[in-house]
Amino acid sequence: MKNLTNKLLAGVLSAAVLLPAVGISTAAVANDRIKAQAYGDSNFSQNRQKAIQMLSSRGYQVGDIEVDDFLGKPVFEVEAYKNGAEYDIVLEYPSLKIIKEQRDY
Repeated sequence: MKNLTNKLLAGVLSAAVLLPAVGISTAAVANDRIKAQAYGDSNFSQNRQKAIQMLSSRGYQVGDIEVDDFLGKPVFEVEAYKNGAEYDIVLEYPSLKIIKEQRDY
C-alpha cells in the first residue's frame, strides 16, 4: 500500500513539474507563429515604413519598432520620443490602428 501511495505521489509531482513547462512552451510557439505571420507578410517592410511615417507626422521620433503579439494578434511595439519624453506605442498589424499610446515614466 505504501509503495502504491509513493508511486501515485511521484506521478502527481511529475505532472505538477511538467505541465507548467508544456504551457510555457505552447505559449512560446503561439507567440512565434504570430510574429512569423507579420514578418512573412509581403507588405511587411511597407507597413513598417508607414507606421514610422504615421508616428512622425504625429510628432514622434521613432527609436525602436518590433513585432510582438497582443491578444493573439500581431502588433508593432514602438518606442518613440516626443517633446523629450519617451512613449510606448502599440499599433495593430497590418491596419496600424493605435491600440496603446502611453508615456513611459
